Amino acid sequence: MRKCTFVVALGLVLTLAGCGSGAKLKSAKIVDKMVVDGVGYTFTDQDIVEITLDFSFDKKLTSGLDTGNKDALEKALYDKLIGGAHLYSGSQEVDRTHGFWPDDVGADHANGMVLYYLIPKGAGSDLHFVYDGALLGDKTKGIDKTLSL
Repeated sequence: MRKCTFVVALGLVLTLAGCGSGAKLKSAKIVDKMVVDGVGYTFTDQDIVEITLDFSFDKKLTSGLDTGNKDALEKALYDKLIGGAHLYSGSQEVDRTHGFWPDDVGADHANGMVLYYLIPKGAGSDLHFVYDGALLGDKTKGIDKTLSL
């Protein structure tokens, strides 16, 4: 009986640990080119930073959205989620150059959202990425990470 109780309790803890909202920095890297609509863009005096994000959130974020239309849902979630993303080079915020909608979306998640930023050549060691978790319903579930690329 004790062993069964322990296994059930452990399963409950693991299940609850995966619940809740949050932003996850899946990857951050400097890339050689940015491909948009089949056209590759390169820059001689700037580096291209590619940031990929995954999100989990309360279903309230998607209430009122057309969850049956994947393209409309991807666009709507991108429009909602993009406001929380901020990249800094030193103390200066970097303007986002381009972004792609999440490639895996649902009522409680959006994964694979890709953002591109142009930074001065060689400035990859002085970057700071912030995502405001309040947009996901919990300000403690954001991202605040120093990047050295």
